[in-house]
Amino acid sequence: MAVIISNDDFNNGNVLDGQTTDNPIIFYNSICTPEQITGITEDFPGNPAINLWNPETYNSWRGAGYSGVSANYNDGILFHNVNEEAINFMAIAGHNLADVVQSGSPLFLYAESSTDGVSYTTIDPTSFSIPSDNSPIVFYFNENSDEYFRLRMQTTTTSSDSPYIAHFKAGNVTVLQRRDFAGVESGSISKDLRRTQNISDNGQYLGEVILSSKRMGQINQANNTPVFVRDEIVDFISHTQGDTVSPGGSPSTFFYAWRPNKYPEDVLYGWTRDTIRPSHEAGDSFGGRMSWSFSMECLT
Repeated sequence: MAVIISNDDFNNGNVLDGQTTDNPIIFYNSICTPEQITGITEDFPGNPAINLWNPETYNSWRGAGYSGVSANYNDGILFHNVNEEAINFMAIAGHNLADVVQSGSPLFLYAESSTDGVSYTTIDPTSFSIPSDNSPIVFYFNENSDEYFRLRMQTTTTSSDSPYIAHFKAGNVTVLQRRDFAGVESGSISKDLRRTQNISDNGQYLGEVILSSKRMGQINQANNTPVFVRDEIVDFISHTQGDTVSPGGSPSTFFYAWRPNKYPEDVLYGWTRDTIRPSHEAGDSFGGRMSWSFSMECLT
């Protein structure tokens, strides 16, 4: 899991009044539509880039593998920002990028943009080495309205497997007003298993079968201003209930970083079964305050 933050406003505490560099961030409001996503190279048959729009992770985009003499291997996904709308994040989940390279140098991921689709500039000043656990990856950068964006994989290799990515989002972040503390489960170490243990008639342990596995998390927000909840959180609530906030954007799921600079590896891609109901907790004499919370289930 990883969030790579190069957004100057966030890193300088200028997104919200009183914001620190560790306020939680939700990455949900994606503006990309199915027809705006393509592969950099030819897609693997049966796994087109249009699959990247779907928030479900059982299907995916798959790129071309490589086998031959040592070569500079490049592949990835391209987002055509047709209306040149300003965005500040790109994110992926459900991938195998840690397992792509069979021999050669490590695989690096670049977030890039272009005004003409020919000459690309790296958005983040450094390349990013893929984490070893194939967990979600998020780039949070300065607002950018270029027409073309891409996530490009690069390595020098003599052999690579076909890379796949299940879901892609590109849009604008929501920075929460308050940090979460007590009761927060760290997504990188909190996992829920449904399993069956097998015991023989004479009491011998015969192993177990894992039926399902998911990571768990929660958001607990208190002392929010009513203006913030109405302006920023109501749309997110609608999104979690399956509504489309941005025209053509994918619904329901989201990426979440609860302590993005202290624990950049704690990034989740998830959904919620809860109905989120903000409630008032302080009167007008305190400027009005609201709280809201929910639990999430997340991709392992």
